[in-house]
Amino acid sequence: NKVDRATLRWRIIAVSQKAVHLPDRSRFRVKLNPAGELKAEDCEAILAAVML
Repeated sequence: NKVDRATLRWRIIAVSQKAVHLPDRSRFRVKLNPAGELKAEDCEAILAAVML
């Protein structure tokens, strides 16, 4: 089976070792879910799973 390269690139997640800067009034959900595909509950579950 072949996987579409664009889909593969979209779904592979890399965690940066650099700190993430959140300017005043920014929202962590935008950084956690930039495409807006997840519900707030899903974002909270992800953070809980990695103990944040």
